[in-house]
Amino acid sequence: QVRAAGGRAAGVALEDGSGMDAGAVVNCAGPWFQRLNESAGVSTPTRMVPMRIQVAHAMIEAEEHLSLPFTADNHGASGIYFMPRRANRQLVFGSIDARFESEEVPSPDDLDTSIDAAVEAEYLGCLLHRLPTLPTRGKIIGFSSMYTVNHDDAHPVVGE
Repeated sequence: QVRAAGGRAAGVALEDGSGMDAGAVVNCAGPWFQRLNESAGVSTPTRMVPMRIQVAHAMIEAEEHLSLPFTADNHGASGIYFMPRRANRQLVFGSIDARFESEEVPSPDDLDTSIDAAVEAEYLGCLLHRLPTLPTRGKIIGFSSMYTVNHDDAHPVVGE
């Protein structure tokens, strides 16, 4: 638990009942960032929110696809990125388009980890437009997860 004093984090209380004072406390709670701040009575100048992101992968065999570089295309409405994973013989793909990264997650504990069928279809359309030689048969495996985004500028928070 975070201990607050004077509107800022001042230390932490540990499970065994002891505590540690600190000149700075770094909140690394990811999608639970805002909830932890609120529970400690700490406010920040920006609101950090958990956002749902959806990713998929397809099994690939062709060497030409396994040798592709990481590619991100932000031209037009595509917003597709893809990267091969040679060890698993997979092509991982998703979107960098803000419309696919704007679903705020009200409760990180209740995240739907599946990929939406409509999103999967749109990703595939964009992917096949960029890689017309990619086989159109095969199973697509998708999932959803979260990252923390600065609500004011919609940028993810990664690292410092």
